[in-house]
Amino acid sequence: GQQINALARDTGQKSDQLAEAAGFFGREQFSRKDIDAMMPVVAKIATSYNANPEAVAKTTFALRENLGIDNAHLGGALASIALAGKSADLPFEKLAPLLPQLASVAGLFGLKGRSGVDDLAAMTAVVRKSTGTDGEAVTDMKQLMIDLNAGHTSNRLKKYGVDMYGVEDKARHSGHDPLLAIMEKIDKITDHGKNTRVMGDLFRNHDSLIASHALLDNFKQYEE
Repeated sequence: GQQINALARDTGQKSDQLAEAAGFFGREQFSRKDIDAMMPVVAKIATSYNANPEAVAKTTFALRENLGIDNAHLGGALASIALAGKSADLPFEKLAPLLPQLASVAGLFGLKGRSGVDDLAAMTAVVRKSTGTDGEAVTDMKQLMIDLNAGHTSNRLKKYGVDMYGVEDKARHSGHDPLLAIMEKIDKITDHGKNTRVMGDLFRNHDSLIASHALLDNFKQYEE
């Protein structure tokens, strides 16, 4: 309790909200050492980006569990997500409840570490600019990653001379972003997304079609 109160005074947060965040970590079976390391970061990020500490704590959990972020890189990873969100009118407070489901799919896709977090944040920010709501942006991104892991998409890409799984595996093994690698191939065969026939053939799910169009339409911005 004394630690929580001292942290609240240092960061301008409310003690009860910090206690809720610490309680969330406790329920997820984090050690006292981990909680002591994470709580100052959670409090500072919540203050800097006007977010509820518990929402930041849940985002922290998603980053650790699904993308392999350790305590040393936690502050930078959370700030990366917050900054990308600000650029796309996707405030941390709205993104935090949605991120766990997105991070779980991203982890399966092979996005890991700080570079994976940066890529995920950038993709979500770009897609958000082409969707009506925050939830739609996350849903579209999630479906795109699911489809780019699916056999039916791989079979369609083979018609255009692209080995989807081969491209993704090569990127993973060389430490690069597998999603960026396959999207670069798709960018080329669809003439930067302008060939609607090929786009429609590859992405027959509405959500993944919207996400892929958004990324290809703003590919330079995404890479930057």
